[in-house]
Amino acid sequence: MALAYKARLNRPKDQHDLAAALPLLTGAQRTWLADMIDHLHPDHPWPARIRSSAF
Repeated sequence: MALAYKARLNRPKDQHDLAAALPLLTGAQRTWLADMIDHLHPDHPWPARIRSSAF
């Protein structure tokens, strides 16, 4: 949930947090996060990154 809100600012530390968290997320969690960011922040670059990362 926190990453969805951190996406708003897209600061280097937030990008680091995303990179650190992605390997720990399940497929369902990644889908939820990408969908939530799409909803909260249309045209944000993170959803594509989240969806394309290996599980």
